[in-house]
Amino acid sequence: MGLEPAEHARRPQLAISADRIFDGYRWHDDAVILVDGGVVRWIAPRDQSEDDWPTEVMPPGTVLAPGFIDLQVNGGGGILLNDEPTPDAMRTIARAHRRYGTTSCLPTLISDTRAKATAAIAAAKIAGRHRWNPGSSSRRSVY
Repeated sequence: MGLEPAEHARRPQLAISADRIFDGYRWHDDAVILVDGGVVRWIAPRDQSEDDWPTEVMPPGTVLAPGFIDLQVNGGGGILLNDEPTPDAMRTIARAHRRYGTTSCLPTLISDTRAKATAAIAAAKIAGRHRWNPGSSSRRSVY
């Protein structure tokens, strides 16, 4: 038996209803995703949803599908973060990756000067900051 993080225990049960749901293997039409404790538990036909679960109904035509989370993105959309460490550059990078199924990303600065690192950190408008130094030991690779 594994332990779940405490924040999962506080999340309520939720059903999300959509016209089409892709689970990574097959399509489910007129279906509902049942989420319990922050974890997708199962996908069921819409008419077999749990009646006592609050249900969020997505707009007609909505397709729900898993997305990629890219934890190291140096650039995208013709922009390298090192060359342009600004909030607009980060938004452009994120938009460029979104076309390929990335739902979340972490723009990453390649080792550079302290001034570039400071500018990139100041520009960050997304959750998290990741600075990687390829010459550092594994114990200090994120600092």
